[in-house]
Amino acid sequence: WHGRSVEKSSFDDFYIAFTPQMATQHFARQPANRAGEPSSVLAAAAKWAATLRQCIFDSTKLRCSAGIARTKMLSMLATKKNKPNGQYSVEPHDEATFLDAAKVDALRGAGLVGLRPEVRDTVMGKLGFGATVSQLRSLDSQLTTLLGSAKADAVGALLATCDDGSCVSTFCLPRSLSVEINVRPTEFEPCTSLDDIKRGYNQLASMLLSRGREDESTFGTRQIAGLVAKWKLFPGAREVRQKQAPWP
Repeated sequence: WHGRSVEKSSFDDFYIAFTPQMATQHFARQPANRAGEPSSVLAAAAKWAATLRQCIFDSTKLRCSAGIARTKMLSMLATKKNKPNGQYSVEPHDEATFLDAAKVDALRGAGLVGLRPEVRDTVMGKLGFGATVSQLRSLDSQLTTLLGSAKADAVGALLATCDDGSCVSTFCLPRSLSVEINVRPTEFEPCTSLDDIKRGYNQLASMLLSRGREDESTFGTRQIAGLVAKWKLFPGAREVRQKQAPWP
C-alpha cells in the first residue's frame, strides 16, 4: 500500500490515481496505442471502478458512487452525478461543458484546492448563491477588478484547464476506526431510553472488534491508543456528546 496514489480525504471519500500501468495490469487484453498505453485509460478506470464498487457491496452491503475523470476536481464533481449507487465518467471532450454546469459553490471539498472561500464568496455575491461555473466564465474581464490579478489568474487557469492543481497524495495508514449504529425504536421515533442506548453500545462493541480484526488482517498489528464514544440524546438531538477512554 505504501507509496501508492490512494488518498483518504475524509471519512467516506477516497481518491485513486488510475495510471496507464494499472490499466495495462488489470486489463491486459485491452488494445494499446503506439505509446504502449491502453487506448482509453478512462474506460479502463471506469470498468475498474465498477468492479471495486461491486466488491465493496459484496463485502459490506454498502453502496457507493464513483467519479472518473482526468483531474481530481472533475472526478469529485462526477461522483455526485449518480449518487448514491452509480458512477459517471467525464470524457475529455466534455470536460468544459461538464464543469460549466457545476455550481460555483461546489468547487470545494476535502483534498481539493478548488476555489478559495473568499473567491467563492465574492463571485456568489456578484452572481447569486446558485451561480454556475458558466456564469463565472462569463465574467471574464471583470474578474481582475473583482478578485485582483493573482486570484483572477488562478481562476482563469482553473477554467482553462478544468484543473485546480490538486494531486492525489500517497497512501498512509488510517489513524482511526469508526462504526455507527442507529438505536431509534423506529425510523420516525427518537431513542429516549438508556436501556436502548446500552443495547446499542453492546452491538457497537462487537462491530468495533470486527473492524479491528479487519484492520489487522489488512495492515498488520497496530497499537490502539483510545476509544471515543459519541451519542445524541433527545430532547436536543443536535447536540453531540462524547466520552474518551483508554482502549480496554
